[in-house]
Amino acid sequence: MKALIMLTLLGLAACDSLPQATATEAQSLPKETMVRTSNPDTNAQDFSVHIIAPKQIKAHEPFTIEATLTNLTDATMNIEHASTIFYFSIKDHNGQVLNTFVMPMKGVARSIRGKATITEQYRYTFAKPGLYEVSATGKFTIIGDGDNRQAYELETPKAKIDVYDE
Repeated sequence: MKALIMLTLLGLAACDSLPQATATEAQSLPKETMVRTSNPDTNAQDFSVHIIAPKQIKAHEPFTIEATLTNLTDATMNIEHASTIFYFSIKDHNGQVLNTFVMPMKGVARSIRGKATITEQYRYTFAKPGLYEVSATGKFTIIGDGDNRQAYELETPKAKIDVYDE
């Protein structure tokens, strides 16, 4: 019990330092230039994940990808995860992963209310024109009573980005 209380307090303190993560609805983005893919997980019907990314972007121009976790239930759930929930993956047309980052494994504990969302953003800049694929994987654990814990790993569908040069 003491360990759970300590983990919760550490998680609350760490929540204030999470970069680019919010527990609100996704910001409004231009619909005609963005693609949104959703994946309600059939094995984990309590949650769904989706990603929003530009359909086209100019090379050397920074852009933002958004991934959102949605609690599909009416219940508030306590979750824990690394410093962020989502791991973002960017691949070239050959399937080669382009982005590599280290995520601090500090334990973050927080709640997600019923029907609420948690949205995180990832900024990236393509160096060369081409067709690219982006996705995000949400990794978190539901904290239940006692030792009751359930791990989730939910991947968004892939989104394609056409990068052009001018």
